[in-house]
Amino acid sequence: ARAIAAEPGRYFVGGNTSLGWWELKGLQEQAVTNISLPFPCLSLVLRNNLLYVGSSEPALEVLDVSAQGGMTRVGRINLPSAPHDMAYSEGRLILLGQTAPGLSIVSLADPRNPLLLASLAGSQVYESLAVHGSYAYARIRGRGFDVIDLTHPGQLQRVGGNDVRIDDLGTDGRALYTVSSGRLRVLPLFATVPAYRPLAPRLNTGRFGLHVRGIPGSTIRIDRATSLGAWTEWRTALFASELLEIIEDDQPTGDTVFFRIRLP
Repeated sequence: ARAIAAEPGRYFVGGNTSLGWWELKGLQEQAVTNISLPFPCLSLVLRNNLLYVGSSEPALEVLDVSAQGGMTRVGRINLPSAPHDMAYSEGRLILLGQTAPGLSIVSLADPRNPLLLASLAGSQVYESLAVHGSYAYARIRGRGFDVIDLTHPGQLQRVGGNDVRIDDLGTDGRALYTVSSGRLRVLPLFATVPAYRPLAPRLNTGRFGLHVRGIPGSTIRIDRATSLGAWTEWRTALFASELLEIIEDDQPTGDTVFFRIRLP
């Protein structure tokens, strides 16, 4: 078998020249149907009674599997590279090509008529894939993995990664799991650092006021010093809205006071 896609009670297995449908009755497997394919099946994704088949042609075939034992072709799209791995995320399919471009995004806004949105520029070829939210984790052969931002399909870009060699990766939405030489490692999922931007300070009724623009609901720590390098934690502040005003009501001794903002 080259590829498998499953959901509770049934699974599909793709091979070099065939595609099989199996059902599970308790602990027993039962073959439902098997069809011949004119191409090798490289990858499978099952979603809402539609089976997406990545072929070597290269193309993406769409099969309707809503009828018991029936697999009817209802859509197809040609691709720039044969997809040897793919994953579903937020109404899109993320595909890894056997050749450059190594990663492409297909929209499933119309599930029976997929639309190629964009491909990642460059010659990098990836081996396996995990996707959560707006980020794809793509394993590089003989190396680590890249993190690719999927937020804007027209501007796909690498935003992070890890160069430590791994053999495979996956995610359950809570963490990223990598395997290397028989060892499992658990890594935090990629997250962008919120942007906190100090605005022009001002005097407020004779007291110094610090204004910061940030993300509502987030927290920052503010340090204060009368000389650089001698920082002390001053206070913690919560953004109730995008703009936060902090009034200095306990000004320290000295002509000059420095402030810095840190994440908690």
